[in-house]
Amino acid sequence: MSGGSLGIRSGSYGSLEKQQLQSGVLPIQPARKPPKTPKDKDRFFYWIFKFAGRKKVGMLFLFTISAAVFIWVLYVGKDEDSQEGNGVHNISVNESMSIGDSPSAISTSKIMGLTTISVLPPPPPSYFLGYTLPSGHPCNSFTLPPPPADKKRTGPRPCPVCYLPVDEAIALMPKFPSPSPVLKNLAFIYEETLSRDGEFGGSDFGGYPTLRQRNESFDIRESMSVHCGFVRGTKPGRNTGFDMDEDDLLEMERCYSVVVASAIFGNFDEINQPKNISDYSKETVCFLMFVDEETEKYLRSSGRLRTSKKIGLWRIIVAHSLPYTDARRTGKIPKLLLHRMVPNARYSIWLDGKLELVVDPYQILERFLWRKNATFAISKHYKRFDVFVEAEANKAAGKYDNASIDYQIEFYKNEGLTPYTEAKLPLISDVPEGCVIVREHVPISNLFTCLWFNEVDRFTSRDQISFSTVRDKLLSRVDFHFLMFLDCERRDFVVQKYHRNILERLEAPAGVALHPPPPVLETSPEKVVRRSSVRRGRDRRAGSRRHRKVVAGREANYTKEEKRMGSAFMVMCILHSVIAMTCGGLMMFYMKEVYTLGHGVEAATKLLGSTPHDQLLIKTSDSFSGLLLVAIGFLLLMVSFVKDRDFQVFFAKGCTLLHFFMAMWRVFFERKVEDLAWDWLRQTVGDLLLALSWIFFLVYSWREKYD
Repeated sequence: MSGGSLGIRSGSYGSLEKQQLQSGVLPIQPARKPPKTPKDKDRFFYWIFKFAGRKKVGMLFLFTISAAVFIWVLYVGKDEDSQEGNGVHNISVNESMSIGDSPSAISTSKIMGLTTISVLPPPPPSYFLGYTLPSGHPCNSFTLPPPPADKKRTGPRPCPVCYLPVDEAIALMPKFPSPSPVLKNLAFIYEETLSRDGEFGGSDFGGYPTLRQRNESFDIRESMSVHCGFVRGTKPGRNTGFDMDEDDLLEMERCYSVVVASAIFGNFDEINQPKNISDYSKETVCFLMFVDEETEKYLRSSGRLRTSKKIGLWRIIVAHSLPYTDARRTGKIPKLLLHRMVPNARYSIWLDGKLELVVDPYQILERFLWRKNATFAISKHYKRFDVFVEAEANKAAGKYDNASIDYQIEFYKNEGLTPYTEAKLPLISDVPEGCVIVREHVPISNLFTCLWFNEVDRFTSRDQISFSTVRDKLLSRVDFHFLMFLDCERRDFVVQKYHRNILERLEAPAGVALHPPPPVLETSPEKVVRRSSVRRGRDRRAGSRRHRKVVAGREANYTKEEKRMGSAFMVMCILHSVIAMTCGGLMMFYMKEVYTLGHGVEAATKLLGSTPHDQLLIKTSDSFSGLLLVAIGFLLLMVSFVKDRDFQVFFAKGCTLLHFFMAMWRVFFERKVEDLAWDWLRQTVGDLLLALSWIFFLVYSWREKYD
């Protein structure tokens, strides 16, 4: 059913009115002459009450009013129908109608005063069939501009993307799921006792499917059961490998709409907070960050991870009993099997740990899924589009054991893998940039990622090599709504950051000698870093610019709690700075007035000295004391801009002790001076209040740390 037909209400109201008018349901008011005088009118009502009882008169009036209201509702309904039918819709949405929306689902008729209800058979399931933007919409005529003529930068770069505003994207979120061609029911194999008879690769986590089972999994049927990880348990995350805490499992089950997920294993990356996220997305989107115990230990020791299990927008989910020793292979579990861990979610966006999201999730889903009527979207590789070239690049970079890569490529060649040619169009590449995946959780896309994971579990962890084989096998059997977009479009909504080891090298001071790293295996990324670390001339200067950008980026990567603590520290320092500089200025230039105001004229005369020599010495001493207070105030002002959390706590403790010592000095020494004895209590209270202000800051910082 088209969007236009959905926008126009049924005309059953009009036909019902005609039927009722024809069948005489509506009341026929008695014809009578209008009363000419009030006396005739009273006589008319008198005859009505004389020949009819009170109950009958009341029912007559009630029936007349009901009929009038019914006719008025019909008239207004027709008016609304005509307005909606003639209205211009900005976006035409194609969604099939559900039983709740169908006006003919329940048929009601009246026969001889009796109401009969007949329930019609339910319509077919409802699906989202896409939509088209109206003619003249800017995104319809949007084209990529030519690349900027910057000869200094020849590598990949972002390109502009035509997103809808956040509110419009949210309003266009489909009410129904997209259709899943052929496959309607997808189940996952559970093996209490793993069978390794005739195994063809695999693991205890993903099972050991035979070659026959692998080939049958590509034969798409209406109901299927396939291996899809977590084979040793009925519920993913409970004694299956990649185990998670119960509260984390419950939290993931509560994700009913959109999920943005990422992962960091081996403490390999920094956590990057999403930017430009709408308030609606903050409330409705689940931001899940999967980490291992090593990464969790680092986050807790640095004070970023607390009992709330949240760092900014990210909910930190710790995975225990990891099934693989290779962090890259472990990362494929949340990347490709996310639908198993968040079973109620409708859409998901996967980001590698090194990426920072800078566009609202609903805008991304609208641009790459809903507008394209796709259920799976991934970007092409920025440079390579052939699997054979990708395999050689992985071998040259030492990404994996060369013999394993050769075995996988040879196996795919025997199955019919060929180099990429234009004959595969409209498929624009065989090699994805797999760091971002945007998909809808429908059976066919879930099957795709399950089979993709099985290939990663069976062969090498380099998922770019197995991607095209799984994709082509599925597309040869069903019309899988698959989208591969440009890499520059991906770079528009995510920013790629450096891995932690590179950040630590870039941020190391120039005078500090860096010890050489320990020997690493061929599959370690350190080899690539050492090869690319030697630069000369213009490249070295470009690296220094990147270093400055990375440092500036990390300055903005503080959590919300750390920013609040830094703001509180700045306010405290500025407040104490203003007090110190004000008191110092008064002591330097207005000491006589201060003494007179605080101690009276008689005491002020004694404090200022009796002889000119004494007055000069006291004035010089007071001026120097005031200068010291001004210097302390200026120092406090400079310290207020320090962002280091440990220094802030240390400085607050020191200031608290100084104020307590000053209060003790006033108690044991100042109050013994006769002319100052009456004023020592007020000044002692002032010192204690200043110390108390720093104590409040310390309590606030401790609450932020251990909350």
